[in-house]
Amino acid sequence: MTLDRPARVEGLEDVGLRLAEGKTLLAETQKRIVTRQLVSDRQARSTCPGCGEVRRLKDYRPRRFHTVFGSVVVRRARLKCTRCPRTDDGDALGGDSTPELDALRAKLAAHLPYRVVGHVLREMLPVCGGVTHASVRRGHLKPGGHWTSEELWEWATL
Repeated sequence: MTLDRPARVEGLEDVGLRLAEGKTLLAETQKRIVTRQLVSDRQARSTCPGCGEVRRLKDYRPRRFHTVFGSVVVRRARLKCTRCPRTDDGDALGGDSTPELDALRAKLAAHLPYRVVGHVLREMLPVCGGVTHASVRRGHLKPGGHWTSEELWEWATL
């Protein structure tokens, strides 16, 4: 990414990065970091935990993963062991969003209507998806989710 900001300041609007530029920069950085981490995770999972044999790649599936700094579409590997009847659909991503984003949604949803939470997150963060009022509500009310009621109360009172 290339940012072209004027070297000479004509007014206060020319100083520093604009919000849109910062969002784009963070989203691209996040995309590269997440992709690199998942490649490393796939390599670490290349041996079968049951028999120790090297597993073969069955296929890839695209998956959208939401973080505070943007949504990333990743290629999720499905690995299969030829000795064991096991196909590994799992990876380091246990859900579709990071616990940090879930906590932020929960904290805001404890104080604001879900629709307002979606607007605030879209305005302030480079999050591309997963911030509609329905997704905030689903994440906040998700049974068996990342957060216990005590943890939500702790976050809400910070």
